[in-house]
Amino acid sequence: MTDDQPPPPDVTASVRHAYDDAVRAVAAWPDALQAYEAAAQLLDLLEKLEEQARWVRDAQVLRVKEDRALSLADLAKTLRWGVSRIRMHQVVDRARAARDAKADPPPAA
Repeated sequence: MTDDQPPPPDVTASVRHAYDDAVRAVAAWPDALQAYEAAAQLLDLLEKLEEQARWVRDAQVLRVKEDRALSLADLAKTLRWGVSRIRMHQVVDRARAARDAKADPPPAA
């Protein structure tokens, strides 16, 4: 982001709100076993969402690299990632393979 660009919108606000609502609903469940089962379902969904969010993030890593014509080292600096060049290469390769395969993000549910 450059100084002349506005900050990006908070794209996580609705997800945080939904998560808070779900946690409150689980905590309020009258039956402990049913509450546990609901919590387990929530965890399963969050794990799937994490996978999907990683896919989305990796696609944007590749976009930044290509838009700014950055080396892997400069990309890591730009993103403020403290990762090795090898790790950065893995992220970029995974994103490039998904793009080249015209893959959709993994389903969340």
